Amino acid sequence: MPRQFFSIRPTRSPQTHRWGLRSRASWLHAPALAIALGTAALVSSRIDNAEQAARAAFDNQRRVALLGEFEAAVLEAQNSHRAYLLAGTESSLDGYREGVRSFWGTYGELKHGGSDGEARTLAEVVTLFQRWQSSYAEPSIERRRTVARETLPRTGGPGVDNDALISSIREKTGTLRGEARSALEASSDRAHQAFATGKLAGILGPTALLGAMVAAGLWLALRTVKALDGLRAAADRFADGDLDVRADVAGSEETRAVAQAFNGMASQLSQRTARASLLTEIGETLQACASFDEACKVLAQVAPRLLPETSGALSVFNASRNAVLPVATWGAHLGEAQGFDPNDCWSLRKGRVHLYRPPRHGVSCPHVHGNDGHAAHVCIPMTAQGDPIGVLHLQFPENSSLHDVNDSVELATTAAERFVLALANLRLRDSLRDRSIRDALTGLYNRRYLEETLDREFGRAERSNQAVSIMVIDIDHFKRFNDQRGHEAGDAVLAHIGRLLAEFFRTSDIPCRYGGEEFVVVLPDAAISNAVHRAETLRDVVSAQTVEHRGTLLGPVTLSIGVASFPTNGSQPDEVLRSADAALYLAKKQGRNRVSVAPEETQPNCRPSMPTRRSAA
Repeated sequence: MPRQFFSIRPTRSPQTHRWGLRSRASWLHAPALAIALGTAALVSSRIDNAEQAARAAFDNQRRVALLGEFEAAVLEAQNSHRAYLLAGTESSLDGYREGVRSFWGTYGELKHGGSDGEARTLAEVVTLFQRWQSSYAEPSIERRRTVARETLPRTGGPGVDNDALISSIREKTGTLRGEARSALEASSDRAHQAFATGKLAGILGPTALLGAMVAAGLWLALRTVKALDGLRAAADRFADGDLDVRADVAGSEETRAVAQAFNGMASQLSQRTARASLLTEIGETLQACASFDEACKVLAQVAPRLLPETSGALSVFNASRNAVLPVATWGAHLGEAQGFDPNDCWSLRKGRVHLYRPPRHGVSCPHVHGNDGHAAHVCIPMTAQGDPIGVLHLQFPENSSLHDVNDSVELATTAAERFVLALANLRLRDSLRDRSIRDALTGLYNRRYLEETLDREFGRAERSNQAVSIMVIDIDHFKRFNDQRGHEAGDAVLAHIGRLLAEFFRTSDIPCRYGGEEFVVVLPDAAISNAVHRAETLRDVVSAQTVEHRGTLLGPVTLSIGVASFPTNGSQPDEVLRSADAALYLAKKQGRNRVSVAPEETQPNCRPSMPTRRSAA
């Protein structure tokens, strides 16, 4: 429906034979009405232009974000391809494939809506990427499957320079992103110019209207002149930026109607201006946020200003997408917001806004708390590029009118559409940052991920009254491989052990590179007897194998393993880890190539000092 700035409700004149102001000045009504309607039409047109420019700015902002993802996909494919050539791990190859899929998926969105020049540049980027993929990436992957990485060339076939291709791709995507940013700035400037023009029309229109009425009021009553002076003063203050000023509704029937029309227009204009300014301010603040969590804190602070008289919560999917957890809440009517199952929200199930307005409209969402069924509430799904990331939930006071509810729903929907892209970009940035949890050489999780996992697994085991066992594994005489064969041979041994650990253990087990030549394996729901059996089997498997590096057998590799368990050897992750480490120390002291179990009354501090671990890459 088209938005209306104001509406004038006609009033009936009393049946009288006296000449009222309307009757006596009816011959002046046509010019005055034309000025008023022209002013309203001009102001409405300018604001519509501002809204169109703002929407264009939003589209350009989204295009800038997509170009960032476009370039990130190229970098992900290149880095994962390079990691695969270095380590030969399938996880790196998966990252390469994911980068290629992301490249084509983002290209599918970028190729619509841009200019002809942008389309040509995109086509050039695609051509370069296809050339890099077909002439260098794919052939080098195939060669890497059969030869060592040292024999792989840095370039593809004749005339193909890997680094030059990637540099050209990044240069052209940077050019596209710069053009998109320029378009974003231009659309923002157009929005400001349209708003300034509307403000100027608001100044000139009421002034012209007042001038015509003052000219006609030379022969009218003093009370009419005084009322018009008050209206003029209100219009001047409004034009000067005082958006809260309102005209006194006094005087004749006609002057009261004009004052009411002005007040209605001023109320809606001030409300829209305030909302537009606040939405712009929030959007700029979200763009400046450094993390997803920081953006959620910002939304919790500004949401009460944007949606007063409401209570609400912004909830997002967890990593496994089996629960929706609140990240920002506000208001007094909502109560304590809790996480909920995605199936408990009708908006997530339907993929669109779900409004419950008792007693006859819709059904209440099961996840709503603190609501006895008498208050309206709405759930708005937040979706970025077809992927739902969460839901915006609002509850209204019981005495809220239908107009207030609908107005808040419209505003909240607009806000959700504007904010979801910024939140999705921040979440993507956090996701890329989280990729540092993998060790590039072995493909196993690194020490930081191990620490996070231990806290989670110990908490789960404590709640379910289950055991958690830990193995600390050390490669025997690893320094000998480095000293006699070189660090590349040592890396080959580490990569071999990493692949073997990833294949040997269950999918629920968590093998990690702890540092240097030491590894840690977390075995959820495994008693210490089972862990010892698995450790002995692992030791036998490793000792029966040999590692080949550059056509040379590096000799047998043996392991020393220390095993400890929760809750037998401690109630905290660091206690059990120290117990397993002490058991490892005992195994090495007793001659290596064996499994040692931490006793129930382990004294982790009996080990003189923890070994110096080479930092995992």
